[in-house]
Amino acid sequence: MMGMGLSDGEFTLNRKPGWNAGSYGYHTDGKKYFNSSRGESYGPTYTTGDVIGCGLVEDSKLFFTKNGQFLGYAFTNVSDRTFYPTVGLHSTGELIRANFGDQKFKFDVQDLIMEEKDRRRKEIQKIEVPLRSATEIIRDYLLHFGYEETLVTFEKTCDMKQIDNPKYFSLSNRKKIRELILSGDISSAIELTHKLYDGLLNKEKQIYFQLHCQQFVEMVKQRRIEEAIAFAQKVLSVYWENSSGSNDLYLKDCCALLCYGDPESSPVSYLLLMSHREAIAAKLNEAILRRDVKAGESTSRLEMVMKHLTAVRQTIRRENGNKGEIFSLGGYLNDE
Repeated sequence: MMGMGLSDGEFTLNRKPGWNAGSYGYHTDGKKYFNSSRGESYGPTYTTGDVIGCGLVEDSKLFFTKNGQFLGYAFTNVSDRTFYPTVGLHSTGELIRANFGDQKFKFDVQDLIMEEKDRRRKEIQKIEVPLRSATEIIRDYLLHFGYEETLVTFEKTCDMKQIDNPKYFSLSNRKKIRELILSGDISSAIELTHKLYDGLLNKEKQIYFQLHCQQFVEMVKQRRIEEAIAFAQKVLSVYWENSSGSNDLYLKDCCALLCYGDPESSPVSYLLLMSHREAIAAKLNEAILRRDVKAGESTSRLEMVMKHLTAVRQTIRRENGNKGEIFSLGGYLNDE
């Protein structure tokens, strides 16, 4: 009788997986084994020519497959330790062929991953969130990023009274600056910021640097090449002399746009995306809020929720021995 499964680093190598503590197994007799040589009914028997798969999902559930068919979860609450793929053979001369991902698996793992994510999503959706909490997060988001008309309509629809929040005081100004950046009119955005918030950009040097870089990018995007070169020589050259690290790479990416006849298809085309404008507008918006509101209030509540989510997921993975998929907030939101 053969068996396969997982075992920890203390497993006795002359035993089959599942017979000892710290190991789990599915044997050719169709039984599953954990810390016992007797076994429990689990799935079909298997023999020569069959393809048996084994997997451990993020929430400590162990499953097996036979010839590409999912056999269900054999074990739940699998202990939190490092495991190794293990095969126990019966007689001398027995052979197996192992696939650790170099070739396509017989079983479609991605389907199972999507099913698990869908199950988790449904569990989350069952959690009731007070309506007031949700509307306050939405209102704060609109207020934070300067969506003035949408905010007014939202408050009216939800019958919400305007609260005493210093973010309201700069709402119209922040909206104007944001719209200028999103339209690509960076020079006007800089001019208006100087007029409304004197000294801010001189204090927020990193944002000032990014605004100037974006001003150059917009010139290249509009094919104002001679003007862009003159701007680089007069303005960006000052940053070039003192740049280092990520700023140095950023400057090189911006200037590299001049090397391509079709910048939109170049390796640095990310600089031309609307999302890049949005990121710069968001940073300037937060800089204005840092000036106008109390410490800790220059970040939106929704962003704080996302930061908490990221911290929790990273902590869970760390407590689980760094096993499983590395959490990506962007990937998580796209999946949802």
